[in-house]
Amino acid sequence: MNKLPTWAHDGFSIASSSKGKGEVILVEPTSYYSKGRASIASVMHGVHMAYGDLSVLGDKEMADDGVDLLKFQIRLAGTSYYTVSSGEQFKVMEYSAAALMQPKGISKTITSFVGDREISVTLFCDLSKMIPHLGLNSNNLPSLLIDNAMSEKKEFFYMAVPLSSEMVQTAKSLLAFCGDERMSSLFIEAKGRELLYHFLEGVKSSMLAVSMTLRLNKNDISSIHEARATLDCSISGSTPFVEMAHSLGMNESKLAAGFKHLFGITMSDYLHGLRMDKANEMLAMNDMNVTEVAMEVGYEYQSNFSKAFKKHFGLTPKEVRRGGR
Repeated sequence: MNKLPTWAHDGFSIASSSKGKGEVILVEPTSYYSKGRASIASVMHGVHMAYGDLSVLGDKEMADDGVDLLKFQIRLAGTSYYTVSSGEQFKVMEYSAAALMQPKGISKTITSFVGDREISVTLFCDLSKMIPHLGLNSNNLPSLLIDNAMSEKKEFFYMAVPLSSEMVQTAKSLLAFCGDERMSSLFIEAKGRELLYHFLEGVKSSMLAVSMTLRLNKNDISSIHEARATLDCSISGSTPFVEMAHSLGMNESKLAAGFKHLFGITMSDYLHGLRMDKANEMLAMNDMNVTEVAMEVGYEYQSNFSKAFKKHFGLTPKEVRRGGR
């Protein structure tokens, strides 16, 4: 690899490379957002992989890869919030796996926490090259991926993928590898292919299970993303889920099951997390008392809010308030 892949041109610079490393290049981030070293390797035709352990320097970064790629990512450490220019918002948590399609021209803003470590392994897949190279078809891949690969207009989508112990073990072995430089490219390519297999199987089995029970189509997926955006904007007094489902032209059970499948969390737990994060921020940063904060995030009674907050964070609202002053 005598040059970085297209998607990495603006984000990384070559830190060092050696003759024995073959297709593996050590890189450094070029933005203010993070520091440290990572590695970029070729896995097969149409598939590259980036993996590393980076320290977060800035709380926000905007990214647009400039190419149509499907990304499979395992996040082992660090939490980030993504806001996409097409309207979607989602949270990436540690010890999670996800599939993300960010078409060319659609940017995302990444919000992280200064001082965090972000440990991850990401596969960057050009589906138009990968699918014919592997000889895949609708019998091997969900139609969602096939259709997106062959369509002229790519669509954004995000879905949680079950994180298996095999995926975690493979990711950790990549991050810890320090073997013979002459053999490194062989080892890393093998691990990259192993991860790709686990991701494709995970996506396929998840989509198959959903298609058998939910039969989600593109409009359903778009509506579920819209429901998530609605939750993000209505923390204090959200619309009842049944009314939200009807406004989107879906029944409540389909919306709930589809939301859990796409984002790996129930609607209730997602809304609860939003409320707790907002309350924590308000308690630490402004002069509102606990009762006012409770009402602001949708709790009628302070006692219920305080119990929920303590269970979520392990601290009472008053303890957070004292620490923020």
